[in-house]
Amino acid sequence: MEVYVEQLVKREITQSENRMKTILGVICVVLAVLTFLTLSLIFLVPFLAVGIYTYLYTNKLGCLMEYVFNGDELVVTRMTTSRRKKIYTCKIDRVISFCHHSEYRTPGQETKNVKDFSAGVMGKDTYVMIVNGEKGKEKVFFDPEEEMLQAMRRVAPSVVKMLPKYGR
Repeated sequence: MEVYVEQLVKREITQSENRMKTILGVICVVLAVLTFLTLSLIFLVPFLAVGIYTYLYTNKLGCLMEYVFNGDELVVTRMTTSRRKKIYTCKIDRVISFCHHSEYRTPGQETKNVKDFSAGVMGKDTYVMIVNGEKGKEKVFFDPEEEMLQAMRRVAPSVVKMLPKYGR
């Protein structure tokens, strides 16, 4: 039996990301004004660096995340207006635990490698996977829908034990 489920999640812009975008924009404008008023190369290099960083930072905000679960593998792809980039791949047999973020309890030592592929805010749809990655344990946040949860449970019932009790 072949299992294939895909889902799109729009990443919300959080308040701190919005603040950072504003601060970068203000710094960029100030450096641009200083560059054109003094006609000096001293301000031109920081202006270009901050301008490029601002452009790259704002392109990452509000992107779409695509989750594809094909039976034995979860693939996460980030889609911006101009391109798609595969950013994470996980075999289901490497998953140690899978639960809702509110039910997650930290085992003995804290997991340092954290990856957040959720919508940006911890809501009732956010789940946590602990994965044996290549560089140690990884904590992965993502927002699967009911269909994906059921498919993951069918493939790995010993890992995906907890299904939503939160109004779904």
